[in-house]
Amino acid sequence: MIIRCFKYEPNSELVFNEQSQLDNYHIKLKQDEDVLVIHIMDNSANPNINLIEEFIRKININKVVIDFTSVECYVQKSVVEELETRLVGFTLRILTVNIVNNEYKSHIFFPTHAFQLLHKFDELIDSIFEIQTKVLATKKRLKKYLFLNHHLRTERFKIFESLYKKNNLNDGLVSFNWTLEHKEFVASQYSVSIDDLEYIKNSDAYSILPIELDGSNEIARTFDNNITGIQNPVYFSPPNTNITHYFNVYFEIITEGFSSNTPFHTYVDRTNLLHYSEKIYKPLLFGVPFCFWGPENTLEEFKKYLGFKFDCPLYYSNVGYDLNQFCDKVNQLSNLSYKELHTLYYQYIDDIKHNQQTLINYLKNITI
Repeated sequence: MIIRCFKYEPNSELVFNEQSQLDNYHIKLKQDEDVLVIHIMDNSANPNINLIEEFIRKININKVVIDFTSVECYVQKSVVEELETRLVGFTLRILTVNIVNNEYKSHIFFPTHAFQLLHKFDELIDSIFEIQTKVLATKKRLKKYLFLNHHLRTERFKIFESLYKKNNLNDGLVSFNWTLEHKEFVASQYSVSIDDLEYIKNSDAYSILPIELDGSNEIARTFDNNITGIQNPVYFSPPNTNITHYFNVYFEIITEGFSSNTPFHTYVDRTNLLHYSEKIYKPLLFGVPFCFWGPENTLEEFKKYLGFKFDCPLYYSNVGYDLNQFCDKVNQLSNLSYKELHTLYYQYIDDIKHNQQTLINYLKNITI
């Protein structure tokens, strides 16, 4: 017996419905036990815990799964702690996309975007790494790095600008789809200040935007595999990923959409949040090191909780929020010769393979 219930109507009376078509299909449950699964569909960091507790006690099933990942709720640590305290006696599993919640016994780090990627590309994984490790082992790659940008954010532009000023753009597979004039661009939504707007407009690097690598801004967003038309893989949907990019470069530059100084959701306490989108899982899964701009302590937390190896010099993560230091690092790597990059990549190919398998094993062996 499995009961799936969903929370709706934020900021009003909560309604629970048993609608299986809306469940998180990546959650794998044992079929021989009774489980109450509650998908929290209210995009709020502070859900109504009183109502959740009341509902759970009313149903009175011992094993309870509370899923905060269906809409990627950025739930606070205090919420997990309070749920554990109140629901003593239940076998409780709390799923979030915030890895720092792993300090709690009931918590399971549940990276939805990584599940989506693996679901799409699982049958190709062996072939992908066969290409990376053997087919390309004696081949010069087309470009040195990959740098995909969709939404315009200040830190993304300044990294792009630094590559432009150092004459390193031509050595990368680079896209920057949005300009300030894009119909969906709202400066406040992407934390672009008035001063930032003026800075970007007056930069020589801005004059060459947009750069469309995978598809035009005019291409409709779609999750369908329509072979009669070109999709826009830069759009966040993991199934839209153009995996051929990862055969043509030695490392990727990633600017995570959520970090301490780029808050999309202002209600979140960013001091206890490490959240990741599909951006970090793509290079891990497709076998490419990366330079990561995003939440502090990302590589350290990934090593501590998941066992990744980031000793290869092509892996790098921002120290604090020193953007100049980060720009210096990506330009330093971009200035390496193709031979130097090739040597580094294959010197650490076992670690790159380890990271791919570590992610896959974690996703396939989560017990709920």
